[in-house]
Amino acid sequence: MLYETGAKISLLNDRLGLDLALFDLTREGIIAGDPDHAGFVIQSGKERSKGYSISFNTDPFPGLTLFGGYGYTDGKVLSSLSATSGTVGQQLRGLSKETFSVFAKYRFLKGTFKGLGLGAGYRWVSDFPGAYATTFVNPGYGVADAQINYGWGNHNVRYSFNVAIKNIFDEVYFSGPFSTVGNRAGDPRSYRASLKLSF
Repeated sequence: MLYETGAKISLLNDRLGLDLALFDLTREGIIAGDPDHAGFVIQSGKERSKGYSISFNTDPFPGLTLFGGYGYTDGKVLSSLSATSGTVGQQLRGLSKETFSVFAKYRFLKGTFKGLGLGAGYRWVSDFPGAYATTFVNPGYGVADAQINYGWGNHNVRYSFNVAIKNIFDEVYFSGPFSTVGNRAGDPRSYRASLKLSF
């Protein structure tokens, strides 16, 4: 069962937009690993998540866009079909209570570098529990990304080139549970390039 409400606010002659959302979600019969019997799964009973999120989007001056947000979620196991699992009252596996992200994009609109775009962002999550029935807690982490792109052409044919770098500083982190007992390592530094033709 989901209860959700929110609000949108526009300020500074529509140059700043704010979104606020409140939610309360209860789920039943979720499939999870059985901590009492390795290799088996059980329906975890009832789980509840409630919290809020705030996001923003702003264009402070031509060519520059900033966006991001903050979220808080309190998620717990309310009941379990496994009486000995010890999961009741625990924070939901793999769920961070706090998340934050911010990203900036700038595109040159005139001059020598017209058509060139630059972008950089940062995302952060607080610590979160690993597999149920353990005391292991994954530490929080922050990851930075960046990109550069360039577009050119005329009315008939347009070209665009983009290079993106994920996890610039090659942060070592766990992004969430991978299986019933393990944890998944986050992606290392990676690069991606693309060329697009439109006509």
